[in-house]
Amino acid sequence: MPENLEKLLGKLGLTEYESRVLNALFKQGEAEAPEISIAAGVPKTRVYDVLERLNSKQIIIPISGRPKKYKAVDSKKVIDLLLKEKSEELDKLRSETELMKSALESNADEDYSEKVVKVKDKRDFVRLLAQEFETAEQSIIGFSHMDIDHAEMIKESVRKAADKKVNVMLIPNKELTQKKVLEEICLGSKLISCKGYDHSLNAYVIDDSKVILGISDIRQDKPEYHFTIWRDNPAMAGIIRGHFDSVWKKAK
Repeated sequence: MPENLEKLLGKLGLTEYESRVLNALFKQGEAEAPEISIAAGVPKTRVYDVLERLNSKQIIIPISGRPKKYKAVDSKKVIDLLLKEKSEELDKLRSETELMKSALESNADEDYSEKVVKVKDKRDFVRLLAQEFETAEQSIIGFSHMDIDHAEMIKESVRKAADKKVNVMLIPNKELTQKKVLEEICLGSKLISCKGYDHSLNAYVIDDSKVILGISDIRQDKPEYHFTIWRDNPAMAGIIRGHFDSVWKKAK
């Protein structure tokens, strides 16, 4: 094995002990935990935890027997798996960075109570929406038009709001995918109510004063997406609330 392999494994996200143990397994083929501990220079008190973490990453294989042995996955496959995981982490970091830049731009404005925000990725709109949901203290109502992946992203924040006894009422669009959204977000909590209806809105009211309104059609691929946030606009909240109440009576 190349001398700089452990250094590369570290750059790909493994800890020093994980890199040592994996490198030892590459050389040994199959080995018991005590043998791996000696070969890798990792204390016996730590080697089992390290092996468990490597197993959870699916880059080593426990071999049943007495005593149990461990074997590394093919080295090329291991590097490809770690590189893919690192790439996904970088993509997420890049997305979060863009999201934070947008948020910082919003904070820099003198009139923060009324703001048009733009993001380059529609998922960032959903992430910001999730953050706003977590600020709710009493109620969340809204017209939702997002696909099942976006529903998964926002589900946790909706559930957290419900756990705080926030009353949540949502009207997803009544398309087939929205039925899955209903199931993904709404089921399992008495404080989350949902009804489907044919609409194309992304409009939400939090605590009867904060309004979040999607301007761009989130269903389409665009260079950037725009939405507005009114931090304290009871008048606009009342307009959306009135329309919501009217639709809620007709929705199913």
